[in-house]
Amino acid sequence: MSDRSELMAKLLALPEDEREDIALRLLDSLKEAVSPAEWSAAWREELARRWAEIEAGTAVTVDWRDSIAEARKMLGQRIDS
Repeated sequence: MSDRSELMAKLLALPEDEREDIALRLLDSLKEAVSPAEWSAAWREELARRWAEIEAGTAVTVDWRDSIAEARKMLGQRIDS
């Protein structure tokens, strides 16, 4: 097994809260390498892509009430654990 694979296995074995912390730190490190203008452009492209899917009728949508219920459920699980 390569060093990278071993590291990944160790990371995935960590508790969820520790994996989340590491993931957020890694994402933050990527943001520093990208300028605000690049982030803005990337989000504009993503929004345009999503809107095109909605307009074409190919987007899979979820009712906002279901989204809120799922978010509350997920947050409740985090608070309880």
